[in-house]
Amino acid sequence: MWSLLAGIEAIKSGTTCVLDMDLKHIDVIRGWNDLGLRGVCARTFVDKWVPNDLAEPLKKQFKNIEKLIETYHNTPQDLPLISVFIGPSAIFTCSEKLLKWVAETAEEFDTGIQIHVAETSWEVEFVKKELGFSSTLN
Repeated sequence: MWSLLAGIEAIKSGTTCVLDMDLKHIDVIRGWNDLGLRGVCARTFVDKWVPNDLAEPLKKQFKNIEKLIETYHNTPQDLPLISVFIGPSAIFTCSEKLLKWVAETAEEFDTGIQIHVAETSWEVEFVKKELGFSSTLN
């Protein structure tokens, strides 16, 4: 229901495409499709900064994302307005292994990547200090 309400608000405001970065997408996709709204689903995931009792194994996360892409990404016969991107949460919440997989998989499936960068000054400084590069590349 929230997906439909958000979609209606987007259409009323003149928005022609929306992006949802979350863990659950099936109802969102159905809502967008029912409304005729173009949308991008970005399945978010992390492998750092998550308590062990909430962490999902990387292999399982990778499998879930690949299944989402195979099922919903650019399937013109069923959902012509839906695309699926890979959505690692943020640079500091993802290992190098995870980010490498993201790049390789996005290329393999010809899809995009949605990632949060430089959301706060803390994040910018943390990435610079801990990882040795600027998240904004300037």
